[in-house]
Amino acid sequence: MKGSFKLGNIAGIGIFIYCKFLLPIAYIIFSNYRAGHDTEQIVWSIIFIVSIFFTVFRDELGDVFTAKQNIKIGLCCQSPTDISTFTVFRFKKE
Repeated sequence: MKGSFKLGNIAGIGIFIYCKFLLPIAYIIFSNYRAGHDTEQIVWSIIFIVSIFFTVFRDELGDVFTAKQNIKIGLCCQSPTDISTFTVFRFKKE
């Protein structure tokens, strides 16, 4: 995947993060700095953004585990499609 780097593996699933994810964090740092906030406020803002990312990450991981379970019972996942806030899986019976 271009523009991404690997964070690791969970249950054989590669975990990647896109470089574009750093843009909102840089924007939050910049805007808080310009507003005159102290370092503590900037750190809390970053924690907030990362917690939103982590929530979406957990949801996507749950989708992948569900797809893997469906494959075990004989359903074939044709194509997972990420649509901004959710993932669509198309399954067919083998």
